[in-house]
Amino acid sequence: MVEDNEIDQIVVTELLKFAGINYTVANHGQEALDIMQTHSFDAVLMDMQMPVMGGIEDTTYIRQNPAFVDLPVIALTAGVTQEERERCIACGMNDDITKPVNSEAVISCLVHWINLNRQHKMSANKLECKQPKSISRTKLAHYWGQRYRRVGQEHRSRSISFAN
Repeated sequence: MVEDNEIDQIVVTELLKFAGINYTVANHGQEALDIMQTHSFDAVLMDMQMPVMGGIEDTTYIRQNPAFVDLPVIALTAGVTQEERERCIACGMNDDITKPVNSEAVISCLVHWINLNRQHKMSANKLECKQPKSISRTKLAHYWGQRYRRVGQEHRSRSISFAN
């Protein structure tokens, strides 16, 4: 995941953890490119607006590397306009997820693109793919209700109060 916002990092990484998905966090696009030189990934969740290097520029560099041509890149964006979606697709992103993130949308999007990518690779190698672990909506809703309360409490406890 490439995301500069700490709260968004916490929310998404907790979701990924709960779903049993391994992840690595990069705080901006350049850091992501550096990490990708030494690690392999099944997909990238990419924030659009970050310091140092944003999502559009980062994805453009990713697509220039032949090793990452088929790597699913999914935009994390607060912008939901058709123009924003077109910019995502034009630079080589595969899909977009709007923020604040919906747990079901994140999991279903990742499962879709990772499976599609694996099926494409396996059809060339004649291998079979395991299906991902299924998570019920009720279980996700219960988990996220508890997690959002905990994240809010942690954030409030770290906030600074100013006395008059």
